[in-house]
Amino acid sequence: RGEPSARMAGAADGFRKLDAAHPVFNFFEQYYGVTGGKGPRRLARWSPPLESPGGVLLEAATADDLGDGTLHLRGAQVLDGGGGVLYDPAACVPADASPFLWHRDVLAATEAAPPITSCYGLHEWAMLYHPEGAPEPPSARYQGSALQLRVDRETLNAAVEGGVSCTHVDALRFFAPAAARHNRHGGRLE
Repeated sequence: RGEPSARMAGAADGFRKLDAAHPVFNFFEQYYGVTGGKGPRRLARWSPPLESPGGVLLEAATADDLGDGTLHLRGAQVLDGGGGVLYDPAACVPADASPFLWHRDVLAATEAAPPITSCYGLHEWAMLYHPEGAPEPPSARYQGSALQLRVDRETLNAAVEGGVSCTHVDALRFFAPAAARHNRHGGRLE
């Protein structure tokens, strides 16, 4: 196996099974909908770029890479004599490519938009925000005692109460309900 295939196989090994006691793996399961033995490996599976005239040749790839799930089967052609695997990106796109095109358009619009640099990652803190008397944030079920916070609850709460500037739609899904009012862009983005 070539270096890229070995690197991908190594990356996938740690994701074969989610650890219910590990908050990072729990996040993968919740955020990406990654479940079961096959789901986590999909995060590590290589896919060719959709716009590659003439295809993409993986010189060191073999039929074994296709069989073990490291590489996609769709669009792959194993070349004779150990010449690698050639991908036809057009064959990798399902008949209904509208979800791919929608995501591509969202990413293009995001790239063209001016950045918001005043967030400073505080959306992560807003997910853990838990003022006195408020219900536990949804993230509490992942936090548990397995992973301690680097700062105390009072420091975290004070930072969020100072204001958050988050437009990350996926992050807003996981905001603690009590933190939504502290976001300068609102608790929901429509």
